[in-house]
Amino acid sequence: MIAAALIERHPLLRLGLFRVLRTIEGLDDVIAMAPSELADHVPAREVELLLLGLTGEPQADRQLLEHALAKLPSRHVLLLQEPVRAPALCHPAVDGCIEKTATPELIGAAVRLILAGGKCFPPAADCPYAAVAPAGTDDAENGNALRNGSARELPQRPRAMAIAAGARKLGITPRQFEVLMLLARGLSLKKVGRVLNISVATVKSHASATYRRLDARNKQQAIHEAIRRGADLRGEESF
Repeated sequence: MIAAALIERHPLLRLGLFRVLRTIEGLDDVIAMAPSELADHVPAREVELLLLGLTGEPQADRQLLEHALAKLPSRHVLLLQEPVRAPALCHPAVDGCIEKTATPELIGAAVRLILAGGKCFPPAADCPYAAVAPAGTDDAENGNALRNGSARELPQRPRAMAIAAGARKLGITPRQFEVLMLLARGLSLKKVGRVLNISVATVKSHASATYRRLDARNKQQAIHEAIRRGADLRGEESF
């Protein structure tokens, strides 16, 4: 399996993004190509993460995405959009979108978040690709469950040792870090409350305290900052 495949039409931008990807731990096998080179990749090869540079033309971008997924079946998809955003283009395979002009740190944080099972969408008003299903709705929760093969099942709680390690790294309480980990997986506040057996109001209180501690204004900023500081939001034991 290929760790990551980058498809971008601009050569210099493609090279820069390729170098960013090579600095991310775990992405040892990275390929980069122009859209015109997709036809050369036969037979199809499975990819952990597909990063697709968009053109800003919805119809052409949809065709490119579907062609790329046919050639390189991918577990996760991150769209790289132009600074001037195109009209809405939705696709159920997409896990996030970020501007091509974002800093290497933000792009790296977005990649790590998605590989950890989270979502990376700016506010819906700014990113049309987030309009597949609003966060917190039954459609969004069921859609995520179906994609993960666990429809109608609550996800398992993160492991205790991973929670303790992450909480120490960020200077927050273990419960606050556990809430942040579950939010990073794309769970709504209501579902986080069900997983942890606490009220939605308590979830909001933990989330707000975490945002303040990380100097973040919202969930996505908090997740990016946590990853930037080296926190593992996947909940895996590392010792």
